[in-house]
Amino acid sequence: MFKARHLSIVLLLFITFIISGCLNKTSPEENLLLLLENIVKNEKEFEKQQVPITKLEEQEKALYDKIIQLGMKEFDQIVKLSDEAINTAKKREEAMKKERESIESSQEEFKKIDSIIKDIKDKKIKQQANELKILMETRYSAHEKLFTSYMESIQKDIEVYEQFKKEDLTLEELQKHIDEVNASYDQVLKTNDLYNKATDEYNRKKMAFYKQAGLKVQVQE
Repeated sequence: MFKARHLSIVLLLFITFIISGCLNKTSPEENLLLLLENIVKNEKEFEKQQVPITKLEEQEKALYDKIIQLGMKEFDQIVKLSDEAINTAKKREEAMKKERESIESSQEEFKKIDSIIKDIKDKKIKQQANELKILMETRYSAHEKLFTSYMESIQKDIEVYEQFKKEDLTLEELQKHIDEVNASYDQVLKTNDLYNKATDEYNRKKMAFYKQAGLKVQVQE
């Protein structure tokens, strides 16, 4: 039987900057805040894909449950449901690709950070800014691994549904493929956890940086 495989994603905090004082010139710290919050905006497509992916996962699981309850006398129905499951898996692929494109857009924008950090004068604040940079790079790396493992797992799901369409399928063959799927999703859950931990830590460090830099901010729900 398939193990649970729902992704549970931690999102970036969106912070608004409460402007005060001179409006003609922004400090490096303020420029960094504006960059980091623009990064969050760039990931809106990533955020939008979370609900569709979860719904597709649930639909696919429901189809799988129906398939395994059928006997070979209902082979035509097994084929029909398997094709539906394959189509649903491919929709998950497309949603995940959109998610990845959003992260890559964010990553490209984030490259501007070095030119901002070099202008920060306060040594402690600069150190915190560099720590933020490292955490975000860790997060990007974790998402790349998550994306790769999730896409590989979808392919293994599709292989199982293709197996269901074989009239001469043996229980041993099916179990072998299901074991491969479960092992694959174990890896997905591990990379998912790494990504979430990196995002959580980044969110905390970002707020600490804003506080240290004396920036007046407000968390947006």
